[in-house]
Amino acid sequence: MDTYLLIKYLKCAATPEEENAVRSWLADDPDGSHARQYADAHFLYEGMVVHSDSGHAAARRAGHVKSRT
Repeated sequence: MDTYLLIKYLKCAATPEEENAVRSWLADDPDGSHARQYADAHFLYEGMVVHSDSGHAAARRAGHVKSRT
């Protein structure tokens, strides 16, 4: 599965057809490799969110990051 599509799915930006493709792909996982690839994509997505400007602002509001001012 394309990592870009998995991240698009995680962002809730995938089309209904793409969502169905990802769900079918995850359901057909005889050796667990699809689940591992999905977990890797989820890890990448989480990092993108944390290191984005909005993720940094949310962390600062929550008190996890101190302002430099």
